[in-house]
Amino acid sequence: MSVTPSRRLSWHRLSLPLRIGLIFAALGMTLAIVGIVRGTVPLNPVSIFLALAISGGSWGVVSWAVATAGSARFARLHLRYGRSHLSRA
Repeated sequence: MSVTPSRRLSWHRLSLPLRIGLIFAALGMTLAIVGIVRGTVPLNPVSIFLALAISGGSWGVVSWAVATAGSARFARLHLRYGRSHLSRA
């Protein structure tokens, strides 16, 4: 009887735009925590949750969208001109 290994979600299995989005979402949430500590957010749970969700969500979604557009553009350039054109930076 063979046992299949569990398919864990590995960081390296995620696409590059998704990894970039998650990194920037964490950065946005960190900045929200700094704002909470400095006293710019009322200290009730709903306000803290909203500050974390809005800052992490907006930073994550925007950076994911930019990274996705950039990687799609890079792929189109690679298909059109080939590898030699892209290495002449």
